[in-house]
Amino acid sequence: TLVAIMTQWLYGKMRTLERGLTPVSLRRHITVLGWNSRTLPILLDILGRGPLAESRDSKRVPTRISVLADDITEGPTTEFNSNQELARQRKQVILRSGSMLNPEHLHRVAAANARVVIIPSHANSADALLTADAEAIKVLLSLNAQRAADQLPLAIVELQSADKIPLALHSYRGRLQLVASDVAIARAFSQSVVNPGVSDVLDYLLVDANGCQLYLTSATPLEGKVWADVSEHYHAAIPCGLVRQNGEGDETILVPAADTRIAKSDLLVLLANEERDIVFVPADPALEAPLPPAQWVPRQTSKQPRSILILGWNARVAKFIEQVAEATQGVLNVTSVSTMSHVDRRAQVEHIGDHWQFIEADYTRPSILAKQPLGDYDSILVFATDRLNSGEEADARSIVTNQLLDYLLSEQEKRPQVVVELTDPNNAVYVSASKHKLRSEVVQSSAMISHLLAQLAVFPQLRSVYDDLLDPEGAGLHLRRVPQSWHGEHYFRQLQRAVTAEGVILLGVKQGSERSQLNLPPNTLVPCNEDTLLVIMG
Repeated sequence: TLVAIMTQWLYGKMRTLERGLTPVSLRRHITVLGWNSRTLPILLDILGRGPLAESRDSKRVPTRISVLADDITEGPTTEFNSNQELARQRKQVILRSGSMLNPEHLHRVAAANARVVIIPSHANSADALLTADAEAIKVLLSLNAQRAADQLPLAIVELQSADKIPLALHSYRGRLQLVASDVAIARAFSQSVVNPGVSDVLDYLLVDANGCQLYLTSATPLEGKVWADVSEHYHAAIPCGLVRQNGEGDETILVPAADTRIAKSDLLVLLANEERDIVFVPADPALEAPLPPAQWVPRQTSKQPRSILILGWNARVAKFIEQVAEATQGVLNVTSVSTMSHVDRRAQVEHIGDHWQFIEADYTRPSILAKQPLGDYDSILVFATDRLNSGEEADARSIVTNQLLDYLLSEQEKRPQVVVELTDPNNAVYVSASKHKLRSEVVQSSAMISHLLAQLAVFPQLRSVYDDLLDPEGAGLHLRRVPQSWHGEHYFRQLQRAVTAEGVILLGVKQGSERSQLNLPPNTLVPCNEDTLLVIMG
């Protein structure tokens, strides 16, 4: 009887511990509130491959993370342990059960003692958009009540709607960085439409674990130098701009003028594969012959009407149209096909003065799309629907739609640009597996937002950098054909110097239908021909 009583008590105690109801005793750690599609990618960025990941030879204290989920026994623990990259660093992550709306449950993850609190938004369901933003603002109010203003952690918050930004700023007394996912994803889509091929570059910057990303570092070693001389001091990174600190706030300057003088308090924005690649070195003399002045092919700035077909619908479509209209400054003829009521769709875009046609039908049926003059559109966009229970279901519809478009366009003389939104990065392979040379472009919305949230946790100033990079009036990313006078083989450093002389920054190259290559080593020989595109910022 005694053994049975003790065994029953032990099992009960183990179940209590497994539920994660006990508080943690951590300070200066990172807290993630909520378990959703963003959480695992955020943890991967922080621990495995992102700006917070520690190098193997680092002597710094490893980053500790506490995560609050509604019930860790229902899936989060299994999901975390099934990821091999995260399972190796299991001791750095503590999972706790509880509701982030309950102030008492926030003590379980020591949210008030953290240096950074990340609040990713939950499911993309249309009827839950307000709830997601309201929950985030409620958490900010709960944190306010637990600490003085100067002791509050930095809060990184994702909002589904940019309309809630003023309310969030009003609700938190500490440092706050907000990511409005509707605007961020809409800008990524608009950049891809206005500059075909840019989605590949954004994927490299914001999604790919083996890609490059933006870092911030002190510009003290460059004090007094001009911007034209900065790139010569970095061999494994590409300087892209400055974050100038002043009393009124940070000022972001991407692609500064060549004569811009570097101040001691400036922060340098660099594109690099890893943070340890950012090493200041003495300038080396130019060993290669300079390239002749470029004869750029003018960018297409025609204000002729653009024809866009939108398949699917979510809350980001209206923001996307606003961004494209601002970037093109022309007339947009938009056709929307969705099972959603045309009355509801029209109500969301009635403030946008473009030519709209609404079709209420299931676009995954071949008979529906076959009726559309697909070859007459400039761009076809497949948005992930927000009316399904999970992102997997939304991706399944998007993948099937892309395959149907690929089949129907295979016999068309003109193939329009096709851009597909996916929520799971693992599904991108199904969209790129086309039998034809012209493949669809992919915008991985969920992974992109996750990466932004993780980056802002260590470099809060990058928020203004990405705003400038993706804004229609900002620096922007472009793909430009190599001038005919540059055809031949050249070192990447030669191309960098030649492009810098034109007042822009070279980030990488793209050969034909291959994937873009960014931040190549300076001594890499790049074959330049009529199929070579330069990836340019500015």
